[in-house]
Amino acid sequence: MGSELDYGTIMCWADNVVGQQKEPCVFHLIAAGKPEMPYNCSLVNQTSESLEVDCAEVGTTCPWRKPFN
Repeated sequence: MGSELDYGTIMCWADNVVGQQKEPCVFHLIAAGKPEMPYNCSLVNQTSESLEVDCAEVGTTCPWRKPFN
C-alpha cells in the first residue's frame, strides 16, 4: 500500500476536433488491502519453464479480489 497521497479522485477533461467533453471522467483510487492467505493449494501443471498452482478460493471480502492461480 502506498501513502495516503497515492489515493483519491482523479478527474480528466478532453477536447478534440469533434468538440469539448462536457462532464469529466472520474476515477476513484482506493486501497484494496492485503489478500487473505491462500490455502488448499496444489500443483496442477509444471514445465521446465513454469508452474501453475491452484488454491481454494477464499472469501470475497473485496469486490476486486482475484483467485490465487
